[in-house]
Amino acid sequence: MLRKAVVVIALILILCSLLATTIEVEGENSNNRITVDGDPADWPGSPPSEVNTGCWSEGVFIWRDEENDDTGAAGLKGGYVYPDLPDYYSYPGLSGVGGEADIREFRLTYDDENLYFMFILGSIKRKESLALIVAVDTDGKVGSGTDWLPFYIDMTLPPEHRFEFAVGYVGGQLTIVKPYLDYFRGEELNAKVAVDTSKRCIEISIPLRITGKPYGTWHLFVAAGCGYPVDDESGFGGPGSNPDGFYDFCEILETTDEQLGIWTDHPGGGLKNGEPQPWSGWEDPDIFDLCFNGTRKEQEEFLSGCSVDPSTWVKISSDAILSLVFPSPALRIRFLYMNTNHTIEGGIISIYVTVEYPNGSLCPVAKVSGTIRNAIVKFINLMNGTYVCRIDTSGLAGYFSSREYSMIIMVEGEGYEPALTYVTFRVDPSPSSIVAPSILVLILVIAVTWTLKILISK
Repeated sequence: MLRKAVVVIALILILCSLLATTIEVEGENSNNRITVDGDPADWPGSPPSEVNTGCWSEGVFIWRDEENDDTGAAGLKGGYVYPDLPDYYSYPGLSGVGGEADIREFRLTYDDENLYFMFILGSIKRKESLALIVAVDTDGKVGSGTDWLPFYIDMTLPPEHRFEFAVGYVGGQLTIVKPYLDYFRGEELNAKVAVDTSKRCIEISIPLRITGKPYGTWHLFVAAGCGYPVDDESGFGGPGSNPDGFYDFCEILETTDEQLGIWTDHPGGGLKNGEPQPWSGWEDPDIFDLCFNGTRKEQEEFLSGCSVDPSTWVKISSDAILSLVFPSPALRIRFLYMNTNHTIEGGIISIYVTVEYPNGSLCPVAKVSGTIRNAIVKFINLMNGTYVCRIDTSGLAGYFSSREYSMIIMVEGEGYEPALTYVTFRVDPSPSSIVAPSILVLILVIAVTWTLKILISK
């Protein structure tokens, strides 16, 4: 009898010495990535059936543009013509023929790390001939961003669609432009580009840390012009003459043999340089084609009416802006740490998390709650994007068995999809946590002592 009592007491003491808590946090799954190699084969989705329209398909925005509408501001002189350079252009001296500035298809998608663009053009003879731009307004706020389009395109954006970033591929050079015309070479920001002339395809990737992850509504201006002979309008450049080192869209002149700086082989079909206004060619935009929600004739009328003259630039039509509505994003929950505070009444586990907006900044206005054993656990908002909940483990674990619990954490925010994650923790009985109330421990000691006295007296 004495031996059995000793064994029971030993088991009680051993089991009560084992309270410990561990936690595991599930990682996020990454999305599939586009390989930037100039091959469009790995882009999912099907283009729309009608031209000059866009659609979402398998997580990709796809714009299908009208073919052979590379005529620019045709209302000025009947249509822009390509430079008379047969080594660089498929259709030198011609207009509306599906050349290097004819957008056939434009695509956009993204994963957890990068934003991707893809262009299919009418033809590509050499990559130096290309001039492409995607200017992105990410917030739709009047006055934010920059209105002047970069690369000397000679166009400005309306106040509600100024760009937060722009991407250009001009004369074989990838450039990222931030507000206030702050230029960066693509390689400086780990952006990539690849061109396959046989597939008439250009692929570009830009890290999301530069662009921000798409959410809400983005407004895009997408256009194409000529990239060769290479312009750097700070000095009317040409190859080897680049005062700021960043190439610009070729200036549209009246004829392909009109003199501009040291070059005579520019695109033609525009107004004579310096006429009718003294600002030297800024009256005609330097683009042949754009993603335009309208007919070819309407696109030509739009381009023919554009000017950087402040009294007329507001003629820019909303049809020239692509509005992409991205699926509602989810706020992100990140586990920070857990600590325990053991008291004589029981063990307290405090779980700290942060909530982030899709762009990575902290969100101090979310609603965070947890569910454990069908009970709701509230998280306290610390007002800096950090939230904490406290769990009393005395109501969870039994005194003689270890148990593992999962708590589902949900975060909600206005305008965002609810996001879920979970944490698991283990609760083991232990005197270090003093899970049992002190009075229960006292009764246990008295009972054991009394049992020993009876056994010994016998």
